[in-house]
Amino acid sequence: MQKKAVGYCDLNILSDSKDLKKTVLEALRLGFQTIAINTVVHTEPSYEESKSNKKKDSGNKGDQCIIPAPTRVSLSPDDLKQYGIAEEPVLLSRLTLVYKDTTRPFLHKAKAAIEEYDVVAFTPLSEEAFKQVCQSLMYVDIICLDPDSQLCSSKLPRNLCRLAVERDMYFELQYGPCIGSRNISSWQSTIRLGHLLSDYINSRNVIVTSATASPEPIRSPADVIAMARFFGLSLGAAHSSVSALCHDTVHCALQRRAGANKCNVLIDFGDNVSKDNVANRKNAPKRKAGEML
Repeated sequence: MQKKAVGYCDLNILSDSKDLKKTVLEALRLGFQTIAINTVVHTEPSYEESKSNKKKDSGNKGDQCIIPAPTRVSLSPDDLKQYGIAEEPVLLSRLTLVYKDTTRPFLHKAKAAIEEYDVVAFTPLSEEAFKQVCQSLMYVDIICLDPDSQLCSSKLPRNLCRLAVERDMYFELQYGPCIGSRNISSWQSTIRLGHLLSDYINSRNVIVTSATASPEPIRSPADVIAMARFFGLSLGAAHSSVSALCHDTVHCALQRRAGANKCNVLIDFGDNVSKDNVANRKNAPKRKAGEML
């Protein structure tokens, strides 16, 4: 049974870390209690892979995307004691699928493998993929946009962002790639994306993660909240981006795996809502934009 998220959360510690246990323990030492170990799968074959596959079998149209089993980390009581960690940590598995071509069959063929993960994220690299993620895919918990991608360099469709929030999906901002980077464009593109999401969805359903494979870039929850403000989030949303909204993300993921079409969290856009929509969700708790939960 999947555990519930508690305390401060970092839902993106990369599984390809050279010392994954040390990275996880450092995040816990700094004050995080829920950690998601993220396996990133690029579904688009590289040029060399495509060329090799064509030589092997030019008539093979099967999908080459292989989703590995979730990466697990075992922490002993001695490990926790050594780092001064008193609270029991919650360790989750996360899968991030990076894709561009909406016609590739991996989304259907890999369904069983995808369901092995506690949280599933998608990084769409094209407008068609972004539209598919927001509109029709049924197992999207997090939308992880690449701020340097061509998709984000253009203006994202506002209606799709709002639709994703209505479908209980959560957008992710990553501070890790900005830490220690000499390229100021990393900061600029992340800030631009943060302000865009703040404008489009009023800071709602935005979580902030480290997205790191090493301990050095990880910052304390207080520092991450300060960075979230720098990224354009409101004060309440900045605090919730590493706490309540992460709890919601994991909760909605659990409900989605159980077959629910909607989570029991209702976001108030402050706009006119259709009577049918209100009637269907009248029992759901409501919160205002950026309100701490």
